[in-house]
Amino acid sequence: MSPQPGTITSLHAAPAVASTTLTWDPLGWDPLIDHFRIYAVAGESAPPEPDEEDLLGKTVYPRFVHDGQDPAGETWTYRVLAVSDAGLRSEPGETVTASSLA
Repeated sequence: MSPQPGTITSLHAAPAVASTTLTWDPLGWDPLIDHFRIYAVAGESAPPEPDEEDLLGKTVYPRFVHDGQDPAGETWTYRVLAVSDAGLRSEPGETVTASSLA
């Protein structure tokens, strides 16, 4: 059976005008990562566990752009989970809060 994926580390947010780019350290090859799930909550705090209604998107890369934000600037708190090819999810990792630029 495939092991559970490692927890996402070094989550970083780079604000830009009307968007925020998230990056994190890539995980190894065991287990094989199917995708990353990006959760976001408006404001400066997030619940201790990710909620599926807060799912912002998915990506296969250790990078995600949250675009379409208000040009006046918005603040969001993000968390990323890894999902293995067997469907196992990583433990919730650190969160990062960022405000897009006006």
